[in-house]
Amino acid sequence: MIIDKIENLNRYKNLHEGFVKAAIAISSGLPTEKKFEIDGTNIWGLNLAYSLRAESEPLWEAHRKHLDVHIVLEGEERIDIEDISAMETTTEYSDQDDYQLFKGEKLRTIILKPGYFMILFPNEVHRVGIKIENEIPIKKLVLKFKILE
Repeated sequence: MIIDKIENLNRYKNLHEGFVKAAIAISSGLPTEKKFEIDGTNIWGLNLAYSLRAESEPLWEAHRKHLDVHIVLEGEERIDIEDISAMETTTEYSDQDDYQLFKGEKLRTIILKPGYFMILFPNEVHRVGIKIENEIPIKKLVLKFKILE
């Protein structure tokens, strides 16, 4: 897991060749469609807006073929994280959706605020959208950087 300011996204260009292009796209304004691709890259993203939920509601998830980059645009969001080795799978892995669900206890909790991003690696199981103290709806981007074939 990496947490940093959005303006520093290009510092992570050695993780994936698309980080510089993503940083440029973010600074120039991303598409408003719910699901979009960043041209000339193997990066796609989601524009999301949702209400925060009680800790017991969000599902634990992980991905095998993508780095997940979460960028909160409005509101504040609690994200729980645990290593995949400490979790129990609850669904079969979907190769088509690059998605698997888990259950278990959290190792750490992050409060993600506007102006910051978080990179999650395939071994980092996470659940998002958890209430902090208030009910401010979240607006965020999730970028998916393909890392494996």
